[in-house]
Amino acid sequence: MKYLIVIVLLLLGANASIAAVEVTQGGSGQCSNVVSDLKRNWIEVKRHLLPGAANIQIPEKENFVCVSSAHTRNAMETRTSASSSLRCFRNLMSKGLGFCCDESLLACAQLNPYLFPELLERPGTDRVYEPPASLWVKPPNDGEQWKSN
Repeated sequence: MKYLIVIVLLLLGANASIAAVEVTQGGSGQCSNVVSDLKRNWIEVKRHLLPGAANIQIPEKENFVCVSSAHTRNAMETRTSASSSLRCFRNLMSKGLGFCCDESLLACAQLNPYLFPELLERPGTDRVYEPPASLWVKPPNDGEQWKSN
């Protein structure tokens, strides 16, 4: 009887580890159904997902990441065709990068932001810091203050 319990526990542990590998494989996490729908309906949904004038042919599964459905709270829903089972959203804070969810908003996915390095650059990082000019503190001019009259 003990051996039977041990075998059952080992089988359950093996199933859980296999499920964990499937969930995280390809960066798509638990939104693999949404990613499959996005790939299937790419021609229709690409305008909802891509920022600005960016263009990607049909992306691979690894190009998507899961996002929390909590992002829909501050996002504006964009219209998709009636044939699609997806609901797509735009968030003003995401610099034009949209995301789509299933109809029940349980799983959401978007293109990986690292595919668009221009979105990750912060404005002004190429400028060198220059301290402000101050009238209160001025450095001495090459030892002039030490010269005696």
